[in-house]
Amino acid sequence: MLVKWGRGQILMEMKTSSVHPSSIDWDFVWQDYQEIKIMKLRAIIKKTDDWWIGWLVDIPEFNVQERTREELLESLRIGAEDILSAEVEPLPGTQIEMIDVPLPS
Repeated sequence: MLVKWGRGQILMEMKTSSVHPSSIDWDFVWQDYQEIKIMKLRAIIKKTDDWWIGWLVDIPEFNVQERTREELLESLRIGAEDILSAEVEPLPGTQIEMIDVPLPS
C-alpha cells in the first residue's frame, strides 16, 4: 500500500526503491507526518461568571461548559475527536464518500 503525504511519501516508497534510509531527513518526515494528523477546528469560547462556555463552529450543535479555560479546550478536543471518529452507517440506498478539502491559506 502506498500512502502519500508530502515528502513523507519517500518513507513509504523506500521499500521498493534505491533510497537508503540514512539519506532521509527523518525529523522532517516525522514533522510532516504529525502535521497531517492534526485537524484545526474553530472554537468560540467565552467566560460567563464562574464558567467557561464554548462550541465548535465546524461541528454544529456541540457545546461545552467547564470551570477553567484549559478544561474547556480539552473537552472541546475530546468531544470533537469522539464525534469525528464515530462509526456512521449509511442509510439504505446511500453511501459514504470521503472528500479532500484543502486547508485554507
